[in-house]
Amino acid sequence: MSKKTLKAISKSLMIGVIVVIIVAAALVAYFAMPRATTTTTSATTTTTSTTTGPAKEIKLWKQVYADQYSQQVWENLYKEFEAKYGIKITATTWEPSDGNNKMVVAYEAGSPDLLPDVSNMIGELATQTYLSRGSAEPLDDIYQWLKDNWGDDLNTELFENLFWTGPDGKKHIYLLPWGASGWYLNIHTDLLEGSGVTLDDLKTFDSLNRSLYKLRDYYKSKGMNVIPLDIQLSPSSLGDAHEDVDLFYTVFSGHQVIENGKITINATQENFNAFVKVFEVFKKWYEDGILPKGALTESDMVNNVNFQNGITAMTFNNVGTMIGAARRAHPDWNFAVVPLPSSDKHPYPFTILMPRTLFIPANRPSQYKDAAKLWIKFILNKTNYAKWYGEQGGFEYTDVPIYKSLLNRGQYLTDPVWKGVAESFKPGAKVYLWSRFQSMTFADSYNRALVQISEQKAMIGVLTPVDAAKEYINALFPLYKKWGW
Repeated sequence: MSKKTLKAISKSLMIGVIVVIIVAAALVAYFAMPRATTTTTSATTTTTSTTTGPAKEIKLWKQVYADQYSQQVWENLYKEFEAKYGIKITATTWEPSDGNNKMVVAYEAGSPDLLPDVSNMIGELATQTYLSRGSAEPLDDIYQWLKDNWGDDLNTELFENLFWTGPDGKKHIYLLPWGASGWYLNIHTDLLEGSGVTLDDLKTFDSLNRSLYKLRDYYKSKGMNVIPLDIQLSPSSLGDAHEDVDLFYTVFSGHQVIENGKITINATQENFNAFVKVFEVFKKWYEDGILPKGALTESDMVNNVNFQNGITAMTFNNVGTMIGAARRAHPDWNFAVVPLPSSDKHPYPFTILMPRTLFIPANRPSQYKDAAKLWIKFILNKTNYAKWYGEQGGFEYTDVPIYKSLLNRGQYLTDPVWKGVAESFKPGAKVYLWSRFQSMTFADSYNRALVQISEQKAMIGVLTPVDAAKEYINALFPLYKKWGW
């Protein structure tokens, strides 16, 4: 490896460490940034003013609209809600990091007026941190209402794993899913043509591994500047590399990184060996040209861009992030999705879900919380939900609806992308939640940086995969002990 490459990688490692140190300071800095767009949508209604009951206007914070279509759907819902209940929705949209940072500052300031009445941002970082302090309203009653009315059809995996212990020592659901984005293998199928590789070849680890080398050799023989697979490996980006370590650990061990609130990667020697194997496989793929040479310094979105521009044939991500943008840019290209690969240790296709959630700050006045709960019930009742979620496959930032029956209609039955998503939920498949949703601390962001720093040391030979795994574990456990895991 050249001195220039080592220098770039060392710089990347240093950036990763710096990122960890300055996270807290960056949150406060963001508070002054004018990133939000606020829309007040009003319908013509006749209401009787009273001094009791739900508030007549509530503040909604949400992630920026994904596109014009989703914006129109949401704005129509605001109007329909106001027409039915006489309650106006004032919606403010944020980029995820800005919304999280605003939430942190509002909580720290202790002022209810700075908080929204209801939020459907990603929000897990800011929200989880404050749940144990009693800063979020338990939504057990709404979940019970959903189960009482449509329990047989609910994707319960999205809900049951989101019960966390609150300040009263009891478990409650504070983040209520309205959908989820999952982790799949995204495939540019045009780039498989002529190689002899089929979608079925990508569904188990052993056949996927063979197929990656087959594709590498095929592209080389045809003079094609295409990389078989892209995985982020840079510690300067607290993003997808951490997720890929998690998913391949499950492939090799049959376990999640966190199970029942306990870290499993060193629970047994077999689990530790599986974690080491993740580093070993990534290192080999990098050295053998399965991954791009720039993978060690890729930022948070580079693997997405490479896939969307036809530079790489496959990458792991959710459908909305990856294929949605690629299809808009290249409507004549063809894509597909398959579940995450099975193996001898984990003989099931699977996906790992990131719920997109709703929550209500606990310290807002009761009339605003009552109005916010009406809004949540309005959009989640099955009849209304099925109407606005649509049949196009996914909605906005979600790939998966909260109702299972919606996976058996529309594009989920016909489109090779959405059929792959639906396949991840068929009998015999497994569905998990990302480990970050099993913790209520800031520690996850530090964890994501630590795993990528140790991983990269293994990649460039600074440490063996075994020693890199030990370094990560030795840094991880004191961290989680400090934050009260």
